[in-house]
Amino acid sequence: MVAKAAAAADGGDVLFVYPATSGHRREPGFLEILHPYLEDPAAQDAFAAAEAEASRRRLRARYLYLPHDTEAGVLDWVLKNANAKRVIGPR
Repeated sequence: MVAKAAAAADGGDVLFVYPATSGHRREPGFLEILHPYLEDPAAQDAFAAAEAEASRRRLRARYLYLPHDTEAGVLDWVLKNANAKRVIGPR
């Protein structure tokens, strides 16, 4: 995926988006705020691998994690406002 993004970016920025497939694994404690990314090892692994490869290829990469309960249409809004020239991968 990173190789395709690098080719499509043509020297521009790359945005990696990870839409979570599941929600919180536990309920928050009293006055505790849960950050879903911190409890999503699959997303952490995906972003770590993408960052390593993007760094190796000297890409200007940004990363966006979309929690499982993200409202419908948010990804489309992000892509529109990011001025994405090309979208690669599953949507």
